[in-house]
Amino acid sequence: MKNIVVFFILISLLSGCERKSDSSASPSRPPSAQEINLEDNYIQQGVAFLNKSDLPAAIHSFNKAIAQNPQDPKPRMILAEVYIRIKNYEGAVNNLNSVVALQPDNAAAYYFLGICKGLMGDRKTAIENVQRAVAIFQQKKDEENFKKALLTLQQMMQAQEATQ
Repeated sequence: MKNIVVFFILISLLSGCERKSDSSASPSRPPSAQEINLEDNYIQQGVAFLNKSDLPAAIHSFNKAIAQNPQDPKPRMILAEVYIRIKNYEGAVNNLNSVVALQPDNAAAYYFLGICKGLMGDRKTAIENVQRAVAIFQQKKDEENFKKALLTLQQMMQAQEATQ
């Protein structure tokens, strides 16, 4: 269980908690402080349910957080990680695609998209997504995550070459 909490902290750091507007999204009012607090409560409840291994309740809480503030990528990133752990890669990909639509420079989302696509057998898209993550990590001078993503990319490319 400690690994789950550590991973969520990593996700929060990698995803960047800043909220960026998407020019293609329909204009909406910013969430009120009360709505943000409610969203944060749903996220905290979700993490608590994860710590109790109650995945259905955790997923429900994260979905409530998303419904409360659809423009916040944080609950989508956490939910994507939950879906990865239960091998629901399609659910993870759907959430990660929403994150990159909200934050096109979210390297962690591209990295996890690449992992999911690879696990789903779409090696070409997996490599493209991890390449994007590598480029963003490099641009942001995030050396530690750049090295990890680069190693993953190298492994993916070697696996691709081995099957050709």
